[in-house]
Amino acid sequence: MNGFTDEWSPPSSAEIKILEAKRARNDKISKLMADNMLKGYRMLDKLCEKCDTILLQSSDGLDYCVACEELESETAKDDPAVSAEAAAASMQEQQLEPSPAISSTHVFNIKAREEETGVKEKCTNALTQKICNLTNRLLQTDNLEEVTKVCQAIQSCSECLQTLTNTLK
Repeated sequence: MNGFTDEWSPPSSAEIKILEAKRARNDKISKLMADNMLKGYRMLDKLCEKCDTILLQSSDGLDYCVACEELESETAKDDPAVSAEAAAASMQEQQLEPSPAISSTHVFNIKAREEETGVKEKCTNALTQKICNLTNRLLQTDNLEEVTKVCQAIQSCSECLQTLTNTLK
């Protein structure tokens, strides 16, 4: 036996809140990263040791974590996307709530929304990586024609990223 069960149960409202909070936090981080990359920051292939967010590098060579420097606040301790204690408290609240009857249509809608969100997140990550690659290419060329083309490509990717970010809300 492989230890897996064939039964699937939909996430509770507390679990949905946690997933939505994580998704919202990831969206904010993606937007902040894209904004900083348009300002000349470079995306690195390193993660922040504190929060596991991809690091950026400023033009003066300093590593920079968008999540730690721009996103974290005093309310982070109450955010179930960041704090294990807040997530546990949210789960305990769920246990006190009566569980509503769930139809198969509702389960299908949740699965479809999760799949759609997964595709959008993959697209967001791909666009962010493209912007990073284009930024590096822009830094390496002095050819005016190529600079123009790369800037147009960055603008197009940024607009697509903004559209995706808005549809994830």
